Amino acid sequence: KDDLFNPPIKFQIDLIDYMQCVHKKNSMLKNTILNVKQLLKDSVKKCLGDKYEVKIYGSRETGLCLPWSDIDAVISFTENEFQPLYKLYNYLNNNYKFVDIKYIENTQIPLIKIITTEEFFNISVDISLEMPEHHGAQCVNYIKEKIKEYEVLTPLTLALKTIFQKAKINDPYTGGLSSYGIILLIINFLKIKQKEEKDISIKNLGKLFYELLYFYGKKYNINDPIDVNENDKKK
Repeated sequence: KDDLFNPPIKFQIDLIDYMQCVHKKNSMLKNTILNVKQLLKDSVKKCLGDKYEVKIYGSRETGLCLPWSDIDAVISFTENEFQPLYKLYNYLNNNYKFVDIKYIENTQIPLIKIITTEEFFNISVDISLEMPEHHGAQCVNYIKEKIKEYEVLTPLTLALKTIFQKAKINDPYTGGLSSYGIILLIINFLKIKQKEEKDISIKNLGKLFYELLYFYGKKYNINDPIDVNENDKKK
């Protein structure tokens, strides 16, 4: 069966080259991302006051982001007021640095979705409130641990996230799968390979990517549980 998955060496090189290309483009966007983050922090302070703080989580914090990835922000607070997110939404509507703003409230965790102007390369931003149901910070810590544990996690994630983005199935608010969900699928796959005592090192990257696609596209039964620990279950 292993003979089915013998990708050419060039495919292995392409995956690594793509990862390096993504890192390079992300590095070029570093100052822009920092400026958007500061703009958010300034806006929250002016609109809601010093008792509210902006924290960044998600792929921009773990390093598993693509150049077009959203900035995920959560607002923490020491003293709550009625509908602070809606108040912020109205405030941001008057900011010329944003070209599209939506307030989505019919979800487990309400959020504001923003698209910045061309000055900020039309980067998307999702803003939510820190609530008991929100596990963004815990998820970031968990993923950072797994990046250290699995050297192939970063290139596999960037490649698979790109496929989902091109297929337009990467937005959970429109029925797609979140970046965190994609990462959990990959971690589950790598755990299975470990149990089978397979090689999951970077030198086997091309074959692993073939097998990953085959596993979830052909072999995996949707009724089977994903192998997760307590941290994986969050979010």
